[in-house]
Amino acid sequence: MAQGQLRDALAHFQRAAALAPRDEQIQFNLGNALNRAGRLAEAASSYERAIALNPAFPDPHANLAALLFTHGRVKEALPHFQRAVELQPMSAVLHTNVASALAASGRYAEALTHIRRALELNPEYQPAQENLRRLQQMGVR
Repeated sequence: MAQGQLRDALAHFQRAAALAPRDEQIQFNLGNALNRAGRLAEAASSYERAIALNPAFPDPHANLAALLFTHGRVKEALPHFQRAVELQPMSAVLHTNVASALAASGRYAEALTHIRRALELNPEYQPAQENLRRLQQMGVR
């Protein structure tokens, strides 16, 4: 997305959030725009508002977790990854993400369980295959 388009999208979502502050989808979309703009603390706050408005909405949990995980805040990311998996248990992507956070926390056996589930759901999912190889190379069985 070009810088001008991102700026326009961000302004649009900010206006929408001001008009409908209790709409979790708007808060989520605002978080995505802020994340893309590099305004990470504000993005995290928007995701948290979306979660507060609808704790059963998996997407803000997943995106907040990814944002936190990417910035080394694994302990904070893990519960959001886990909640996203609870809400969308058929997602190979989410099982792989929670496995990555578990592995980064030293919880290798639990990570392996999620990787195996991801591969049951999508045997061709490359990130899950790579994570499985890494865990096996570490001796996790």
